[in-house]
Amino acid sequence: MKSHRTPEIAPAELARRLEAGEPVRVLDIRAPVAEDRFHNVRGSEFVRISDPEGELGLDPADPVAVVCARGNDSKVIATLLGR
Repeated sequence: MKSHRTPEIAPAELARRLEAGEPVRVLDIRAPVAEDRFHNVRGSEFVRISDPEGELGLDPADPVAVVCARGNDSKVIATLLGR
Protein backbone atom coordinates (compact mmCIF):
# COMPACT_ATOMS: atom_id res chain seq x y z
CA MET A 1 0.00 0.00 0.00
CA LYS A 2 1.39 3.37 -1.03
CA SER A 3 1.77 6.11 1.55
CA HIS A 4 0.50 9.53 0.46
CA ARG A 5 2.33 12.51 1.94
CA THR A 6 0.12 15.50 2.59
CA PRO A 7 1.82 18.60 1.17
CA GLU A 8 2.61 21.42 3.60
CA ILE A 9 3.05 25.13 2.94
CA ALA A 10 4.31 27.83 5.26
CA PRO A 11 1.88 30.46 6.55
CA ALA A 12 3.69 33.14 4.55
CA GLU A 13 3.23 31.11 1.35
CA LEU A 14 -0.48 30.66 2.08
CA ALA A 15 -0.80 34.41 2.66
CA ARG A 16 1.02 35.11 -0.62
CA ARG A 17 -1.31 32.78 -2.52
CA LEU A 18 -4.42 34.33 -0.97
CA GLU A 19 -3.21 37.87 -1.64
CA ALA A 20 -2.42 36.91 -5.25
CA GLY A 21 -6.01 35.74 -5.65
CA GLU A 22 -5.10 32.10 -6.27
CA PRO A 23 -8.04 29.69 -5.94
CA VAL A 24 -7.15 28.39 -2.48
CA ARG A 25 -9.88 27.57 0.02
CA VAL A 26 -8.96 27.75 3.69
CA LEU A 27 -10.41 25.25 6.15
CA ASP A 28 -9.78 26.73 9.61
CA ILE A 29 -10.21 24.13 12.34
CA ARG A 30 -9.79 26.61 15.18
CA ALA A 31 -12.59 28.57 16.88
CA PRO A 32 -15.25 29.96 14.47
CA VAL A 33 -14.36 32.86 12.20
CA ALA A 34 -16.60 34.56 9.65
CA GLU A 35 -14.63 35.10 6.43
CA ASP A 36 -15.72 34.72 2.81
CA ARG A 37 -12.88 32.47 1.63
CA PHE A 38 -12.64 30.54 4.89
CA HIS A 39 -14.63 27.53 6.02
CA ASN A 40 -14.52 27.06 9.75
CA VAL A 41 -15.23 23.76 11.44
CA ARG A 42 -13.62 22.41 14.58
CA GLY A 43 -11.44 19.35 14.00
CA SER A 44 -13.57 17.26 16.35
CA GLU A 45 -16.62 18.15 14.24
CA PHE A 46 -14.84 17.57 10.92
CA VAL A 47 -14.19 13.90 11.66
CA ARG A 48 -17.97 13.36 11.81
CA ILE A 49 -18.62 14.93 8.40
CA SER A 50 -19.22 12.24 5.80
CA ASP A 51 -19.37 14.56 2.78
CA PRO A 52 -17.01 17.58 3.13
CA GLU A 53 -17.73 18.62 -0.46
CA GLY A 54 -21.46 18.88 0.13
CA GLU A 55 -21.55 19.94 3.77
CA LEU A 56 -18.76 22.56 3.56
CA GLY A 57 -19.06 23.50 -0.10
CA LEU A 58 -15.50 22.38 -0.86
CA ASP A 59 -14.80 21.70 -4.53
CA PRO A 60 -12.40 18.74 -4.93
CA ALA A 61 -10.85 20.50 -7.94
CA ASP A 62 -9.77 23.49 -5.80
CA PRO A 63 -6.77 23.36 -3.47
CA VAL A 64 -7.64 23.50 0.23
CA ALA A 65 -5.32 24.75 2.98
CA VAL A 66 -6.17 23.42 6.43
CA VAL A 67 -5.00 25.67 9.26
CA CYS A 68 -4.88 25.43 13.03
CA ALA A 69 -2.90 27.04 15.83
CA ARG A 70 0.19 24.79 15.79
CA GLY A 71 -0.08 22.64 12.67
CA ASN A 72 -0.65 19.32 14.40
CA ASP A 73 -4.42 19.05 14.05
CA SER A 74 -4.36 20.50 10.54
CA LYS A 75 -2.06 17.66 9.41
CA VAL A 76 -4.57 15.09 10.67
CA ILE A 77 -7.56 16.84 9.08
CA ALA A 78 -5.70 17.43 5.78
CA THR A 79 -4.92 13.72 5.61
CA LEU A 80 -8.59 12.85 6.27
CA LEU A 81 -9.70 15.39 3.66
CA GLY A 82 -7.25 13.94 1.14
CA ARG A 83 -8.91 10.54 1.46
